[in-house]
Amino acid sequence: MPFPLEKLPYGLRRRLRELATPAEANVLQMAAPKYCGLHPIQRVQRIDHVEFVINSDSNLLLRCWNTAMSLPKDDLVFRISMELHINNFMLSDSPQLILERFLLAPGTVKFMDCIIDSIFIQNLVACMERQVSMLHFINCTIPERKTAHIICNSNAFKSLKTLILSHVKTSLNSWMDAFLQTKSCTLNYFAISNASPTVFKVNKYKFHKFFKKQKSVFRMHIYLNVPVIQAETQIKTLFGSYFKCLSKVPMKVYKYVLVTTLFTIPENDRRYYVLRKKKYVYEDDDVFYSLDYS
Repeated sequence: MPFPLEKLPYGLRRRLRELATPAEANVLQMAAPKYCGLHPIQRVQRIDHVEFVINSDSNLLLRCWNTAMSLPKDDLVFRISMELHINNFMLSDSPQLILERFLLAPGTVKFMDCIIDSIFIQNLVACMERQVSMLHFINCTIPERKTAHIICNSNAFKSLKTLILSHVKTSLNSWMDAFLQTKSCTLNYFAISNASPTVFKVNKYKFHKFFKKQKSVFRMHIYLNVPVIQAETQIKTLFGSYFKCLSKVPMKVYKYVLVTTLFTIPENDRRYYVLRKKKYVYEDDDVFYSLDYS
C-alpha cells in the first residue's frame, strides 16, 4: 500500500535516504524535490552507451564503446541514454547489478549470450525511463513463454520498432501470442536469424492475424541455417493458405515476409510472401474471423 512521503517523519526520511541505492535516491528526489531529509542531492551524469558483462569469474565488467570503465562513485549515477548491452547474464545474476548505479533511458537494448527469465525482465523493464525502439537478442535462451508477454505488455516496449532474434532459443508461438494479446502493432522490422525449419511451426491463423495487424511498412526476415528447399513443407504449411509467394522483392507492396538462407544467398533461395488479395474466413478457438487484404 502506498505511503505518502509528506507523512513520513524527518528522521525516517533521513533513514530512507541512507538505505536507498544511488539510483533509488535520484528517483525519490525527482518525485519530491523540496522535501527535507532526502538530501544530499544525488548527482546524475549522462552516458550514451554501457555494456554490462559477467566474466568467467562471475564478476561484473563495464565497457563504454569497447573501453573499460568503472562503476560510478557513491555520489554519482549514470543515466544510459542510447544503448544498453547486457552480456553473459545467467539465471543466478541479479538485475540489481545494473539498477543500483544506473538509470535506464536507452533507445536500444541488446542481450548477448544470456539466459533470460521473466523475473529479470520484470525488474529491468520496471526501471526503464523511456520507451525502447530496438530490442536485439543474440545467442540467448528465453526458457519461459511468459517472458515475451511481459516484454510486449510493458510500457518500456509499447513503441518497439525493431525486434531481432539471432540464434535464440525461444518459442515463436509465445511471441505471436504476446503481440496479439497486447494488441501490439508498432513493429517496422522483425528478424529471425540462424533459424531451423522448426521456426515455421507456428499457428498459421495467429501468424496471419499478427501480420495483418502490423503497419503497412512492416517487414519480417527469416534467415534459415539450411537451404530454403529443405524447409519447403513447413513453409507451405505456414504461408500456403493466406500468402502469395514471389521470387523477387515486391514492387508495390512494402509489407512482406522474406525467407532466405543465412550467409550464402543464391537468387533461387529467396522467397517473398505477401498477403493474398481475397477474403478468408477461418475458425480459431470457436470464434470466426473474416480477414481481407486491406
